[in-house]
Amino acid sequence: MRAWMASIVLVLVGCTGSYDSGAPDDKQASDLDDAEARTACESYVAYIDGKIGAAERAERACVGRALIVTRNPEECEVNVTSCLADPPEDGFDTDCSDPFVDPFCQATVAQVEACVTADTELWLDYVRAPSCAAAGNLPELERFLEQPEPPMECEILRSVCPSLADGFYGTGR
Repeated sequence: MRAWMASIVLVLVGCTGSYDSGAPDDKQASDLDDAEARTACESYVAYIDGKIGAAERAERACVGRALIVTRNPEECEVNVTSCLADPPEDGFDTDCSDPFVDPFCQATVAQVEACVTADTELWLDYVRAPSCAAAGNLPELERFLEQPEPPMECEILRSVCPSLADGFYGTGR
């Protein structure tokens, strides 16, 4: 789901504390021209890479896989080490050559950037939480599967651009 969500965000979307698309904050996201949309997309890719690089993404994928197939922390650690010797393909492969801009989205660039920043921080906490210490502990593993509630910034985005915000958290929340 995150890969699909990233594709939706790339419509509008620096390695700083918060995401900066490079477009003027007060501009309507739907008014981004092709060059601005590509720049926003490329900025998003750089932002995510700066927050969680390919090596950490691979490590997180390996921990997630190991937690599914192992019954104790020691077995999990061995599985992660083996996985990292031949890491999974990085699923964060984004093509910014032809980003789509929703012509009906009434959000400003600042609203999109605020949602992306808040959601990224929430998502990083979510993907970084699982560890091999939870292997074989069903209640702890179930806790890791609980999706966090959308940040307020994304609820605001949903009110002015449902098509984009629904990419983050689905419909009906």
